[in-house]
Amino acid sequence: MTGPGPATSVRVVVVMNPGSGGGKVTRFRLIERVEAAGAQVRLTGPGLDAASLARLAVE
Repeated sequence: MTGPGPATSVRVVVVMNPGSGGGKVTRFRLIERVEAAGAQVRLTGPGLDAASLARLAVE
């Protein structure tokens, strides 16, 4: 039997668009809930589209 493999780290990042969904990010306090669960939040905005934020999260 071999020993444990190399340690891995997991970083959870949630990308949200606060202007989408009729304000549900704010109404349901999604930022606070995601952070309380231990994940990082990235919000879209001018010059920050979801695809770019997702790419940055995995680099």
